[in-house]
Amino acid sequence: MKKCVIITCGKNKADSGCLARDLYTGSFFKEAKKWAESTGLPWFILGFKYGLIEPDQYMEPYEFPPPKKIPLQWYKDILQDLMNRGFDQAVYACKGIYVPPERPGIVWAFDQMKDRRMGFQKQWFQNNIGKCPSVNGVLQK
Repeated sequence: MKKCVIITCGKNKADSGCLARDLYTGSFFKEAKKWAESTGLPWFILGFKYGLIEPDQYMEPYEFPPPKKIPLQWYKDILQDLMNRGFDQAVYACKGIYVPPERPGIVWAFDQMKDRRMGFQKQWFQNNIGKCPSVNGVLQK
């Protein structure tokens, strides 16, 4: 089984082009990035405009707010992209509208934090450095 970690992009961005891992500058993203890197697993940044973004991908700053509701097909396209890259499991540490309504084969790291505030979620990242939730099942379309 091949597993990866997915974290959410952020609204705050660097002023000039850089690697995606350094583009997003908000405190939530920084804590999520530290955690993702600590797992030792391949990881991606998830954003509505670009979908799955590799951390070492060069990017220019952009403004592209996601819609209030993301179409179900977008989530299915993300799952297909993961499978095309050879992943059959994903630990999904995303929040808000980026949480898919259906999550076959995905562990959402925040299941135990539903309706918790951002400070609690950032603390979860800090407390779980080097740890990664297990995944039950495999990715499916």
